[in-house]
Amino acid sequence: MPIPGLQYSDEQLFGACQLVMPAWALLILAPRFKASQAVAGVTIGFYAIFYTLLMAHATTSGGGMKLEDFNSLAGVRGLLVHPDITLAAWVHYLAFDLFTALMVTRYNLSRGEATVPLVLMAPVLFFTCMAGPVGLCAFAVLHALFNAARGQQQQRSAPAAAAAPKKST
Repeated sequence: MPIPGLQYSDEQLFGACQLVMPAWALLILAPRFKASQAVAGVTIGFYAIFYTLLMAHATTSGGGMKLEDFNSLAGVRGLLVHPDITLAAWVHYLAFDLFTALMVTRYNLSRGEATVPLVLMAPVLFFTCMAGPVGLCAFAVLHALFNAARGQQQQRSAPAAAAAPKKST
């Protein structure tokens, strides 16, 4: 019983991890739809609370989790052998990867138009879902490239706009 008061096993609670998929689908398929970002935000909140409850149980149930376990690969590997800690780690990944995807989506749309075209954001979000830092790096590279291209385009059009004759009224 990984969460006191709930009569569910780690395996049964793992099924709740699938509830993250609608939020991912909405962010990938309809990022401009306000409900997409709202659903993602609520989902992140749910998983943050879920993670907190799992970790509270894992750290107080006498499972032997010690701060020094995080100082070596062998220590971390030893922690992940415990199903309750493995479940908490997985929920942590789900929450942070979805949070990253939501922030990347909001940042991309923050100027009213997408800096990175939405057709390219779909693979970015897919990679964020599957391997968070890979998607984040892909977004950073694409964002820099499209910003640079936009800056060059604005520089080319600025002299033409300045040289255009002004209308008299």
